[in-house]
Amino acid sequence: IQLFINEERNPEASAQDSEKSRVWKITLGFDFEELGEFFATLKIINTSVSATFWSDQPQTLQRISSELQHLNTSLRKLGLSVEELECRRGKPIIRETRLDRQLVDIKT
Repeated sequence: IQLFINEERNPEASAQDSEKSRVWKITLGFDFEELGEFFATLKIINTSVSATFWSDQPQTLQRISSELQHLNTSLRKLGLSVEELECRRGKPIIRETRLDRQLVDIKT
């Protein structure tokens, strides 16, 4: 499993609305024997969510695509606003985050 989490500022949000000013982008990567390698990219702004599912395998995309309506219904029942759910062939562009400082103090 691969996991990438990125927080960005929403240029469309006002400076006073801190909840809508944060954009969370989450990418999960899986490699299952039956489905092959596939990725899910989520974009979350407050209670609004978009998801794109990526795979090179047409049968995997077809299987995921057949479940998108069920996913849409489930997310709406949780009180989320679903902006977009889609499937794409290929792999997402993943920007790896670089840490500018150490998380652990190794000098003590």
